[in-house]
Amino acid sequence: MKHLLLFLALLLPAVAAAYDFEADGIYYMIDGDEVAVTSRTSLGGSYSGDVVIPATVTHAGTTYPVTSINGDAFYKCSGMTSITVPNSVTTIGYAAFNRCDGLTSVHITDLEAWFSITFSNFDANPLSYAGHLVLNGEAVTDLVVPGSVTAIHDWAFEGCTDLTSVTIHDGVTVIGNNAFINCTGLTRVDMGNAITWIGDGAFSGCMALTGIDIPNSVTYVGYEAFCDCFGLVSVTMGDHLVEIGDFAFANCVSLTGVNIPNSVATISHGAFNGCSALTELILPNSVTFIGPSAFCACSNLTSVTIPSSLTSLSDGIFSGCSALANVTIPSTITTIGEWAFDGCSAMTAIHCWAMEPPTAFSTTFVDCYGAVLFVHADAVEAYRQADCWKDFAMIQAMPPAGDVDGDGKVNIDDVAILIDALLTGDTDAISFGAADLNANDRLDIDDITTIIDFLLGS
Repeated sequence: MKHLLLFLALLLPAVAAAYDFEADGIYYMIDGDEVAVTSRTSLGGSYSGDVVIPATVTHAGTTYPVTSINGDAFYKCSGMTSITVPNSVTTIGYAAFNRCDGLTSVHITDLEAWFSITFSNFDANPLSYAGHLVLNGEAVTDLVVPGSVTAIHDWAFEGCTDLTSVTIHDGVTVIGNNAFINCTGLTRVDMGNAITWIGDGAFSGCMALTGIDIPNSVTYVGYEAFCDCFGLVSVTMGDHLVEIGDFAFANCVSLTGVNIPNSVATISHGAFNGCSALTELILPNSVTFIGPSAFCACSNLTSVTIPSSLTSLSDGIFSGCSALANVTIPSTITTIGEWAFDGCSAMTAIHCWAMEPPTAFSTTFVDCYGAVLFVHADAVEAYRQADCWKDFAMIQAMPPAGDVDGDGKVNIDDVAILIDALLTGDTDAISFGAADLNANDRLDIDDITTIIDFLLGS
């Protein structure tokens, strides 16, 4: 018992030293000529009800501006129902509002001042629990970013469920990490033309967002930037975009179309994983790297263009694309990763242009070995001997490029047959590999003009 009492006696001074002074039920720590809001003890639960933080507080004859809220200041304050944050606060510390489960609203008087706050992590922002930001008595629903703001800070409007629209002016250059994460009522975002960076998780979980236009100024779309935007139907990307981050559009299950501009070099790990409504994909020749599982579980994807700028196909890149019927692998590909085409059970034809079989694995073409593998005539034996490739039941020579009807010659008949196939949609009578001269995994007018140019040149 003596030892227990001694331990408690030693602990009590540490608990009591959590603040420098108290005024009107709020506890403060002095930091030079400023003060920070803190808790009464490190055990939390110091506040309840409607808490109003003043812009200034007087203690021992000195008036201090209240400029910050310390980490864990409102820890376990489950009885707190609202908080008023003054314009003077510029920093809120780590987990300041951790476990404030009863918080229902955050009150401010100056929107510009709110944009100036630096939040240390997700539950440093009281909106992560409250969901409702109230400006001078009115809920913030249609947010217009003030003209003086040049960057939207990390977690600035996290979980603000009242938001329905956001208008960002041309002076803003950065949208911070998780800036609008879980704004579940957000339906429209108008981005300014100076934004260069869309941060990690910036719009993740914005389930009501249906379309997004990424301006030409943007060079990077971050990790999970639009992840779990279940209602997102269309995305237009600007022509200066260089990198699409890991899982940037993962689980956007309503996304039917996306243009990837001829500026994108990197499509990262899982970037479009689970985009089950995506039907067509054209990858430009600017793309030099596509990460693992980038298009995994795009179960309605029927057409994909693999550019010749790639030298490898990553693990699981098209795994679970169960509607993908045919694919053309350019001659530049030297390695195809594990599970790359696993579960592509609708596959009927694979055209591989490489003279030397690319390195592949036993798991690369799971569920695809019933498809016809078309390769160059001079490479048929090499594929029949190569690990993994030899497991295809049918390995056939592709007709010469342009020999649409497979009669061994390229002539005007091939042009006529290809035109008829394009007009009617009936491609059964043609050799797809020989007709797809621009290797974009589809037949179009460019294929016709290529054959005509060849005939005129010869």
